[in-house]
Amino acid sequence: MVSTTDLPLVMNTFHNERFVFENDFDFAERGGKEDYYTGEGDLITVKQGNHMWETNFVPDLAGIELKSWGDRGAGGSNIMFVLADGTMHAHISEMPVGTYKKGHRHGPSFHVICVTGQGYSLLWYEHDKDFVRIDWKHGTVFPPCDR
Repeated sequence: MVSTTDLPLVMNTFHNERFVFENDFDFAERGGKEDYYTGEGDLITVKQGNHMWETNFVPDLAGIELKSWGDRGAGGSNIMFVLADGTMHAHISEMPVGTYKKGHRHGPSFHVICVTGQGYSLLWYEHDKDFVRIDWKHGTVFPPCDR
């Protein structure tokens, strides 16, 4: 089970536990459709690489249908998630065996989770001469450092 929250950000912003935990305001408009809580959702087709699945719950990441996104690497596929109409970004990508996913950088607080398969990521810093190799398999979680 994987879950995300922005509670640390909220706590750091307001510095008041009573405001955060005793506030009865309900963001009812963010709940979405009732079937969003059972894993159903709506596919929002934007453009290749930006197709989104709007839902509040994904019961099986390994079984969700991904859409082709060859620009990110040969034969790659992907789907973006819109979860509870939130602002936190999430997506799932898959790359075929023996292929390369184009190098890119992340900001702070990203986490990479290996759902199926195995492989590795190469991390680098502008001032370093060598890469740092992170091997991964099912269940591996790692946060790439900022940039």
